[in-house]
Amino acid sequence: HTGGGAAIGRPVAGKTGTTNEEKAAWVIGYTPQLATAVWMGYSTPAPMQRIRINGQYYGAVYGGSVAAPIFAELMTQALDGIPVEDLPPMLGANAGGVATVPVPNVVGLRTPDAQVMLQGAGFVVKVAPAANAGPVPEGIIATQSATRAPAGSVITVTPSNGRAPLTSTATPTTTTTVPPPTGKPKPTHKPKPTETPSPAPKPT
Repeated sequence: HTGGGAAIGRPVAGKTGTTNEEKAAWVIGYTPQLATAVWMGYSTPAPMQRIRINGQYYGAVYGGSVAAPIFAELMTQALDGIPVEDLPPMLGANAGGVATVPVPNVVGLRTPDAQVMLQGAGFVVKVAPAANAGPVPEGIIATQSATRAPAGSVITVTPSNGRAPLTSTATPTTTTTVPPPTGKPKPTHKPKPTETPSPAPKPT
């Protein structure tokens, strides 16, 4: 994703570009409140290859690799303190809604690797507190918030703390209902008392 370097932590749209032989490179982007364009090149067009800019060597200059980070730095400072606003719905193939793009699947990756991959794809990454997601090892991403999302949006990833999910150990209580008796109750048989024989009279 060539626009990953232009991410500024809020909804933003734009386009990078590079001419043949890298004679010019640019990025043009906007938020609801501000638009900015960054162009790079010589006054007399010439290839921007195997050059140094501010002491850093570049084999070739591209809009996404050099112009985009400049755009991000400018926009971040210019929008400091400005409320974040969502971009209006984008029409076209997704008429009536906001256009979405695929989000890289980072489940199973180490947290730092997941952040690099998502940021490189142009998304803002939020790492949630580690959750009980064993047997997923500690520090490995267990879940992510979306598989498709608007470009530049926030993707929340949740790493595992290595512990198994909590389960309830309470024993459910079972209530048995005894149905009321039907019909007339049967008489209860009472046993007859046992008669004790009288002792025989003694002879006189």
